[in-house]
Amino acid sequence: MFFTDFQYALNTWRRSPWLPLTSAVLIVLADLPSAAGHTAWFWILPSLPFAVFGVGYVGTERLWYRRAWNVQGMTPEDVWRASWGYFGRYVRLGLIGLVGIAVIELPVLVISHASWTSPIFSILLVVLAVVLDVLATFVTPALAYTTRSAFRAISIGLSTVRQTWPESALYVLCPPLALAVLLRLFNPEHGLPLLAQDTSTTLLNLAFKGAVAAYYLRLAIPAEDKAIPLTK
Repeated sequence: MFFTDFQYALNTWRRSPWLPLTSAVLIVLADLPSAAGHTAWFWILPSLPFAVFGVGYVGTERLWYRRAWNVQGMTPEDVWRASWGYFGRYVRLGLIGLVGIAVIELPVLVISHASWTSPIFSILLVVLAVVLDVLATFVTPALAYTTRSAFRAISIGLSTVRQTWPESALYVLCPPLALAVLLRLFNPEHGLPLLAQDTSTTLLNLAFKGAVAAYYLRLAIPAEDKAIPLTK
């Protein structure tokens, strides 16, 4: 079922080509400082608005899929309104994730007497990122489709994994593991290779998001009032 939904997401791009194009352009513009190398400082301010906009656009991508499957379009105004409508809830979710990482990492650093630049810190950060990505599989679509509350979305997402396991195993495990392996195999420091990697991983992740969204929507979890920004 996972691979069918993955193909379904890719097929959606043919009907809604602006979805992958917008996601790819946004990540390139937001990541210009990382790609610029020694001139990174020059690109920080120009890229900052795109990075900020991208926070809420995470929810818009999922809404875009849903509207495409319902044979509804997404105008530039819709993308703009939805992204800012999603902004606050995804900021709160990100802050909760950062607190979770800090709660785990800080004691480890203190006990091991390791520094922020030590291999222990880097390895633990990667492991935690993958674990959080696994746990957040259904949290992010819940925040896009079902509720405006980050805490409620976490509850829905975790309970969904528990109730659908092992049927949902590939949806939960494939995306974060595939992206982690890809990032480890190809890790350019800056320039066009970095932008090419960012674009390819963004598009791969977008397809994964579509597969997870299709599965989540089939569960038909009742949505709270005004959970979706464009709902009138």
